[in-house]
Amino acid sequence: MHIFLLLLVLLPHLSCGAPGPLAADRAPGDLFGPSEDNLIVVDAILIVDEPLPPVLLRHTAAPGVPYMAAATALAGASVSIHTDDAVFEYRPDPEASGRYLPPRAAPLVEPGRTYELRVETSDGAVVRAMTQTPPPRSRPSRFQSRPISAMIWS
Repeated sequence: MHIFLLLLVLLPHLSCGAPGPLAADRAPGDLFGPSEDNLIVVDAILIVDEPLPPVLLRHTAAPGVPYMAAATALAGASVSIHTDDAVFEYRPDPEASGRYLPPRAAPLVEPGRTYELRVETSDGAVVRAMTQTPPPRSRPSRFQSRPISAMIWS
């Protein structure tokens, strides 16, 4: 019993402090890596059989700086989406800074197709991304609609 009490008293003094983000007492800046301030963030999702989506462009804000969408919006960029045989030039949304709209007659996103996003900012920074949409979905014959016999218990 005495050994247990002795260990209980000595243990806090013998243990070492946890390193970096594991420490109990730390400043908010210690929770993050080096500040990745002013990086370009692109937000757009292609959904098969839906029209080309709007593209949102923002800058990151440093940890500890209050986030305000209007302050981080990336205006004045050139935005386009390219496919094998077409280029769709986006236009700035007059109602939302940092939002870019597809052409008015934008086609539907096609299955099994490669799309490339290109963004060039007013200061010359270039961002590119590429994706391929999933192939067309086929529905196996066993899942085709047919009457189902069922009983309802009450």
